[in-house]
Amino acid sequence: MRVLYAIDEWIKDMRSDWRFAFEVAMGGFIKTPYAPDDPRQRADAVR
Repeated sequence: MRVLYAIDEWIKDMRSDWRFAFEVAMGGFIKTPYAPDDPRQRADAVR
């Protein structure tokens, strides 16, 4: 968090026209059960 706040402060001071944003992949905090026999979960499934 300290790094994020430092970047935010630097942007405010040095580049006020810039915007700072980040995103977290949903898989980082949402887990789903994996069923290898379920064809909907196969990587090569046609959607």
